[in-house]
Amino acid sequence: MPEFFMTIQTVASRKQCLEDTLKSLAETDWSISPVIVEDTANLPNKEASQGVTGGKVLSTALAVPGWDYLLACEDDVIFNKNLRHNLTEWAPVKHGICLVGTLYHGGEVYSDTAKGYGMAPCGLIAGSQGVVIRRDWAEELLRRWGALKRHGMTDLRFFRSLDAVFPFVFVHNPNLVQHKTEPSIWGGPKHTTSNFSPDYKS
Repeated sequence: MPEFFMTIQTVASRKQCLEDTLKSLAETDWSISPVIVEDTANLPNKEASQGVTGGKVLSTALAVPGWDYLLACEDDVIFNKNLRHNLTEWAPVKHGICLVGTLYHGGEVYSDTAKGYGMAPCGLIAGSQGVVIRRDWAEELLRRWGALKRHGMTDLRFFRSLDAVFPFVFVHNPNLVQHKTEPSIWGGPKHTTSNFSPDYKS
């Protein structure tokens, strides 16, 4: 059974938003306390500041032994109530074939509903609402973090890192995370998914 480590990215000005997200998490079967990773860089360039925070997510997680998959989330999401069960039973994670996956995606995917997942081209997907990363790939990401800067924001670095290996991102179907209609931490457009299921259980 895979072990998980969870982070939530936030900024100091969004305390209520973070509290609401933690309340949503507390209403699920997720029993592991997430580590809160705050953007303390406060750089004028939001993309650069977010990139620093993304590297901090990876280094913080990798300093802790014993987990197989990182679940990296933002502070403005709602969680499926059976989050831990569904992620544990998700075939790409259960069989260890997922390098980078996501529990949230508002766009189209090459979907296989029967298997509980779809796939999206790594160059056409964005969003760090609920990114799942295998530990060895998190290590690779951290090693390449500076080189991946050309892709921009953290989510794009996560996903585009797959390009030369397996250029598809596994997407949980249905989505297990919903993005709230809050302004983005780093200024991105508002977006949600129509594929979120709050009560789904595999």
